[in-house]
Amino acid sequence: MGGASPYGLRRYAVRPLLSSGSQSESAESRAEETRARLGFPMKNGLVGVMLGWMVALIVAWGFLPWVGIAGAGATLDEQLIEAARRGDLEVVKTLLDRGAVVNERDTDHRTPLMLASGQGHMEVVKTLLERGADVNLKQPEGGTALMWAAGKGHAKVAALLMDRGANIHAATEDGWTAPMMAASQGDVHVVELLADRGADLDHSAEEGGTALMDAAERNDLKMVELLLNKGANVNARGYLDRTAVMCAAGAGHLAIVKVLLGRRAAINARDGFGSTALMAAATRGHLDVVKVLLEDGADVNVRAEDGETALKIARDKGHKEIAAVLQAYGAKE
Repeated sequence: MGGASPYGLRRYAVRPLLSSGSQSESAESRAEETRARLGFPMKNGLVGVMLGWMVALIVAWGFLPWVGIAGAGATLDEQLIEAARRGDLEVVKTLLDRGAVVNERDTDHRTPLMLASGQGHMEVVKTLLERGADVNLKQPEGGTALMWAAGKGHAKVAALLMDRGANIHAATEDGWTAPMMAASQGDVHVVELLADRGADLDHSAEEGGTALMDAAERNDLKMVELLLNKGANVNARGYLDRTAVMCAAGAGHLAIVKVLLGRRAAINARDGFGSTALMAAATRGHLDVVKVLLEDGADVNVRAEDGETALKIARDKGHKEIAAVLQAYGAKE
């Protein structure tokens, strides 16, 4: 969870969804044990493969009932979750045939479909869906398989999930959607796919902003242009009534400020505190942004709810050059 900044967004993300996560050595070992019990190829060469298949046949015929698929303390469902995460299609199919629950969850409440989607394992995703995986199940915080795929940049998997009925408008408890997840990662391909499928690009997180605001604050010019070209509202409001141009101005991203102004961003829009983009730039000491805003017609004497103007803010912050420029445009305290 990010902290609030005076003129920036509070950006939230589903913790397991956008964190990379590491595959532990024990997980690798468990996977090899599972493959051995199921009779699939191991890393030990031809002998291991042959022995594996022999064990699998013996188990299938019921001659060694104590050598079960779920051995080594892991249940069928736990093995399915691990196999789906790893993308082990053959093991996934066998475990499902043996009765593993397709919608089982791990300790983070992630289903095999979510894990496979987040890793981009297309064939595993197809198999899970064919075996009855619920495409719209959610984690407690609201994460879905589509968000996992979108947040990790797997466009083909995301397309398949939508083809199978994934809700493109689903949101987390903090208001994040799949398009916002993809945009926050700078993935233009996934965002374009979701936009073309009818995603709401102006949806705002409860204590954050829209995908456009996030991209503007992160200085992602390519994403800003894509979102605008796909119909995002340049003047959409987010947390505390801020707009994309306020976020870009406060962060000092001159090129993005120019693009937004060129797309008719409301230069004198005021946020929940009565502050403007000019005040945001003056607060942070972004002289070049201040100049562009003034040249484009920013009102130099707007007063925020606390009575402060851009000039007073600049002086209080010790930004002498900005104060001089503001005065040259007729600024008053």
